[in-house]
Amino acid sequence: MQLKSYFNKSSMNFGLWGAIGAFIPEFLSEFIMNHDNSSNGFFSSFFSVSFWIGLIAIGVSISLLLKLYKSTNKKIVINKEFLFVILKQIGIGALIGGIAQIIYFIIQSFSGEFGRIICWGIAGSGLGISISKIIPNYPLNKGKYAGFIGGILGGLFFSLVSSSGIPMFGRLIGTAIIGFFIGLLISVFEQLYREAWITLKWAENEFTNISLGNKPIYIGSGAKSDIYLPLEKNYPSTTAIISFSNGKVKIDDKLSGKTTELKNGSKINLGFVELIINTKT
Repeated sequence: MQLKSYFNKSSMNFGLWGAIGAFIPEFLSEFIMNHDNSSNGFFSSFFSVSFWIGLIAIGVSISLLLKLYKSTNKKIVINKEFLFVILKQIGIGALIGGIAQIIYFIIQSFSGEFGRIICWGIAGSGLGISISKIIPNYPLNKGKYAGFIGGILGGLFFSLVSSSGIPMFGRLIGTAIIGFFIGLLISVFEQLYREAWITLKWAENEFTNISLGNKPIYIGSGAKSDIYLPLEKNYPSTTAIISFSNGKVKIDDKLSGKTTELKNGSKINLGFVELIINTKT
């Protein structure tokens, strides 16, 4: 399959949600932060940039998390687990933002704008790592590369846009572009490296995908289900579990008590959604 085929409607949508997630906190930051750090000392700049990257990280993470929930019909439950995920995204974003700022402080005297772009790549790498943790069965260790490349591309456009002479406009558009490229590349890398996945067919031209891997995919009406089925239609908390191991896809049907091996192209009709199994082998 050609690389360009991975830059499809699904990955573009993921990029769009990433852009929205980056734009909103950047817009809010314009009213609560002073983005001019030219006269600030190292520590002041360090904490300011760390906080800023943390805001962007939480915005992109929440936006992509909502996209995932929407794609699998999953309900949002504000519980300890959900809040822990959010706090972790803030922490990772702030940490990586701080590291990027330290590196930029060291190299800015001889690297100029190139150093700023590289640091956006570093920040993007951290975002890629944290976001890939909330995507079921994301290819191992690929999130950091997707985020780094996305950050570099986004940082390049950020530098071009931010030099427009209107700082606020440059930051808003530039940050949205960074969010777009990070979301886009995270989706592209997932498609590129996964071995098996489920296509959810909601309507004739409405499809979403969820990767298979080490983590079994739970189907049911429970809060922890990866693919949510309506409780009002009497689906149990765990209706079925789809797993992928040693190149084989299996479904453990909790209603019948049977475990069945599924092949590439196998279809499971759940009434309002059809599940289609896909494998690369």
